[in-house]
Amino acid sequence: MTKITGTGSRKMKDSGKTRTEKDLFPIVCLGASAGGLKSLEAFLSNVPDQMGMAFVVISHTDPDRTSLLPDILRRKSGIPVIIIEEAMVPEQNTVYLPPSNRDLVIDRGKFHLKNIERKDGLHLRIDRFLESLSNARGKRSGCAILSGTGTDGTHGLRLIKEAGGVTLAETKSSAGHFGMPQSAIETGVVDFVLEPGRMPGRLIDYFEHPVTFQDPAEAAGGGVETANKSRNPYTRSFSSLPKTPGTIFPITKKTP
Repeated sequence: MTKITGTGSRKMKDSGKTRTEKDLFPIVCLGASAGGLKSLEAFLSNVPDQMGMAFVVISHTDPDRTSLLPDILRRKSGIPVIIIEEAMVPEQNTVYLPPSNRDLVIDRGKFHLKNIERKDGLHLRIDRFLESLSNARGKRSGCAILSGTGTDGTHGLRLIKEAGGVTLAETKSSAGHFGMPQSAIETGVVDFVLEPGRMPGRLIDYFEHPVTFQDPAEAAGGGVETANKSRNPYTRSFSSLPKTPGTIFPITKKTP
């Protein structure tokens, strides 16, 4: 498979020097919480080994325990799964996860590990990374909001879309918990609503042939591909669910 190459000319800071977006490979964040393991496995099982992108998994893990998630995902992923270290430079065709006890940002082409930050008592680690990703990658950024409760990822998804990136959310039928995907969909700026296993193929199509989507304010509900509405891939539907704080992954072990 041909690796993804960029388009566009927006100037950005990467690795300490100014580069254009066409020089950068896409980085896509996978945000997940309760019920997200199954969704992550389905996504990574369908990632080809030369997709030409990097993936960053941000999940709600217990900061007092070492997550087993990286080891579990390695069993399903056909590309390397790596725990991030400070100032690590992302590479294509790799899955990255931060340590459980650190937040993650990306700046000037490098990952940086930060102390956990809480806002109004909530730990919104998906939003925090997406904000930095939107600034670092612009149109070469993307996010997929997968199964989870609460609203983490909603604000960051808006920023990704404002920067020209691509936004995805998981379908209600496939999500173990639909709170996070539903909150994302309700923004009106989600490009594709899909089952996780279909997302990698859609990302390849998108970055190889970027689509100019109709303005959500003008579309009055158009603009999202749903997994079960193939006759019209740009139909958006909404429902209302209560928004509660995110739930951590239970797949952990005590830190020595």
